Formats: sequence, structure tokens, C-alpha cells
Amino acid sequence: MGVPIPTSIDLVRQPLVNRDDSWRSFPWHPRLHWIADLRSLADEQANFLRRVHAGLVAGSFTSRAPLKYRSLELTGDEKRLGKLMLSRLFGPGRLDTDLLGCLPEMLPLAWEEISDGPTMIVFENSGPFIVARNVLRQMTAPPYGLVGYGGGAGFELSVQYIKTIERPVERIEYVGDLDRNGLRIARSASLIARRDGLPSVAPAAGLHRAMVNACVRFGSPSGWPHPSATKGTSPEDQSLVEWLSSEVRSDVVHVLEAGHRIPEEVLGPEELLAVWRRDADR
Repeated sequence: MGVPIPTSIDLVRQPLVNRDDSWRSFPWHPRLHWIADLRSLADEQANFLRRVHAGLVAGSFTSRAPLKYRSLELTGDEKRLGKLMLSRLFGPGRLDTDLLGCLPEMLPLAWEEISDGPTMIVFENSGPFIVARNVLRQMTAPPYGLVGYGGGAGFELSVQYIKTIERPVERIEYVGDLDRNGLRIARSASLIARRDGLPSVAPAAGLHRAMVNACVRFGSPSGWPHPSATKGTSPEDQSLVEWLSSEVRSDVVHVLEAGHRIPEEVLGPEELLAVWRRDADR
């Protein structure tokens, strides 16, 4: 009835490893002199830093390259550099992606030119993007110079791509699904754009009101149920709808609380043309 107890234990001692401390006296590149102040350095880190040193000496990082390319070059693993960036080797006065010549991590943004205007409108989904492109090209005085396809949550990364467009973009407007996920995308993209020196992403003028009105016309004034939608009030709802214009906030809160959503596909060519013509006549 007792607990089984072993009669003997074999203790296996691991042999001591002679660590290579030659990094302490290594003649590091001037941008790496901080290494000598480290108290310890794992062998893997030391080998990585020697490759960084060699790259700096040879000027290999003057041509900027994607992060995964640089990771393969310096570590032999496309994802390893991303993990090393979380270590003490990276930080103020130490390594950073600029020093290693890494391109910013961003997704390409699909866009098409409409006119020479400096305002860009971006749609979350592909269908409305195609419809908007066709409608804008039929207008004699389109309100937008560029129309883009955000690709859902990918727009949070691809919004930075607008900086690479070789023409001025003075205003960015966005329209997406009116649900919690869609509003999170819009809010996040707006913050990232402002952080990176772009205009903040603003709600597309008149189109969200047109989406709400379309629901009434289609007989679903509170939107449509969706498996991803959660019924009831969320503490985040008020902060999400703050991105929208004040005229539709209360309507959208009602949709969210009902566990419904309004897809941007309710915007057909007639709805888009009516909003843009009305705005042009003002």
C-alpha cells in the first residue's frame, strides 16, 4: 500500500563544455563595439554577430533586402532573425533592421489609377473594389484619383505600401464591412498610417450611410447574422465606432449588439454612383 521508492539513483554528469570566449577580444566593427560590454554571449549569438560584422565590413547591407532573405544570409534559417530580434542583441544602440539593411515588412497593395487626384479610396473586399473602379472610370469628374483593394486584415500591413506609390496621396479613405473585425482593421490601419507619416485612414464619405440605408431597403435594417458575430454589448464597441462618422455610429452599434453585420457588398454601382454624384453637386 506504500508509494514505490527506487533503491538507487544513477546521476549522469554532463561533461563540461569549453565555451569559446574569443568574441571578447575580437576586433568588432565600430557599429558593434557594444558587444565588448556584454557579460556573456551564447555561441550561436557570437556566430551570428560575426556574420553581421563581416556584412558591415563588406558593405553587404547597403542594398536593402527582405527580412527573411537577411535571415537566411545571417542564420541559415528564414525565421531565425525574427526570433533574434526579441533578444538583448537588438535595441537602442545595438542592432536594428536599418543597420542590417532590411526592407520594412509590408504587403503589396493592389491599386489602380483613376485620375490625377490626390485622394485614394480603399475597399476591404475584391467585389466592391472592382465595382468602384468601373463606376469611377465612367465619371467625368471622379472624386478619387486612386482606388485600392485592401484584402481584409492584410490592409493593416499593406497600408504602408502607399508610401512607395510614385505620386502624391494626400488623403486615404476606407470602406469595409460594418462588423467588429472590419472596424478593427480600419482603426489599426489608421493608426499605422499616421505613425508612418501617411494621412490617417478616414471613413469613406457617405458610403457607410449608404450601407446602412441599403439594409433598410433590402428588408434587414439591423444587418444580417454571421457566424463570426457575437450577440450583445462588447466593451470595445464604443471605441470601434469612434472611427466612423458620427451620423452612423448609433446605427452601427445597434447592428453590433444584435450580433449582425453589414457587408460592404451591399454597395452596388447604383449606390456608389448616387453617393459620389450627390457629393459632387454640393
